Amino acid sequence: MPLFNYPLGLGVIKNKAIEEWAHFRENTHKTFKFTKRTSLYGIVFCIAVPAVVHSFVKEEELKKTAVGVTNHSKSQDYL
Repeated sequence: MPLFNYPLGLGVIKNKAIEEWAHFRENTHKTFKFTKRTSLYGIVFCIAVPAVVHSFVKEEELKKTAVGVTNHSKSQDYL
């Protein structure tokens, strides 16, 4: 007789809510709809966040070059 009345004696008790969440997560291409909110999230995370990170990195690089500290001088020592 199988353990816990499941086939092959796996003893797994599936949670219906978790299985439903996993189904929607695996099939988002079927359930996704463009709304104002999802469009805004797309703009923010695909354009605004990279732009802010780029400006921060560029500012830090300019500060380093103004002081005279660069990574290029270290890499040329090994050549």
